Order: sequence, then C-alpha cells, then structure tokens
Amino acid sequence: TVTIDVAANVAQDAAANGNTAATQFSITADLTAPTVLISSTAANPINDAFTATFTFSEAVTGFAVGDITLGNAT
Repeated sequence: TVTIDVAANVAQDAAANGNTAATQFSITADLTAPTVLISSTAANPINDAFTATFTFSEAVTGFAVGDITLGNAT
C-alpha cells in the first residue's frame, strides 16, 4: 500500500496562512500475477476430442486461443 500525506502548515499563502492537512491518499497495488488451472472432465481423452477449461485466479485481459500451445495433438 502506498500512502501520500501533506501535513498542516507546510505551505503558506500571501497572508501567511498555513495550509490545512490534506486527506490522506492511499492505493494498494496488485503485485501478484494471476495463475491458471487447466482442467477437463474427460476421463481418458486419448485419441478423441475433448474440452479443456481454463480457470484464472483473477480477471485477466488479452488471453486468446492463439496463446494456447498444443503438444502431441492435432
């Protein structure tokens, strides 16, 4: 979490009035990469078509069919 504060009386106007303290600003950065689980309900998908389900641990953008690589498959 990153916080930003401005204390009271650190700046003055032309009449020497000090500023009031700012309301703290806070933001939490998501630094954890999403994970993906690939699963299928097919008991033994050898030599047959089957469906695979891709479940991400959080919402993702940009993932497309072209991002999937198959091995020993046609």
